[in-house]
Amino acid sequence: MNSINNYETELKFKVDDFAKFRAELKRQGATFKGITQEQNFCFDDKERSLKRNDNLLRLRTVGDKTLLTFKGAKEKDGDLKKREELELEISNFELMKSVLVRLGFTVYRVYEKKREIYLLEGVEVVLDLIPFIGTHVELEGSSEGILKVMKLLSLNKKDACDYTYATEAEEWFKKGYSLTFEEEARYHG
Repeated sequence: MNSINNYETELKFKVDDFAKFRAELKRQGATFKGITQEQNFCFDDKERSLKRNDNLLRLRTVGDKTLLTFKGAKEKDGDLKKREELELEISNFELMKSVLVRLGFTVYRVYEKKREIYLLEGVEVVLDLIPFIGTHVELEGSSEGILKVMKLLSLNKKDACDYTYATEAEEWFKKGYSLTFEEEARYHG
């Protein structure tokens, strides 16, 4: 029997803007990998058992690609946190959404994200812009690599966010907003 052990180790930091990070990434010789825009749909059952157990089931579109992701509960990885992450590419977003609904899941959160992606010292450094909740720098890679890149970018572990974007956005969700750029523009417009 094959076992799948895919874990992500990451840290994220809420920041005021990206200018100093872009400059430092360039100075450090980071490789620019591109810009994406994502649309994320989080699913759960009626009892919210996935959320209650710190799990996530997400269907994401990135350009013309669709990804189905399961994230397990947070675990410790030394000074950092890690999560099991199982992800696969799906050829048909609407069909997969229909399958999840027929299995008893409903969409309970929608959020969008604009993401700039860099690679530095084997660590993926992403600059995320999320409607209503702002700008974040996220580091994903090995524990050692993340700690090294934190120093290079003058980030301090004590300033790391211990929440998901959805958790930070809870107040907006309670008010009935989806975290989309269109809704943010209407709200501020």
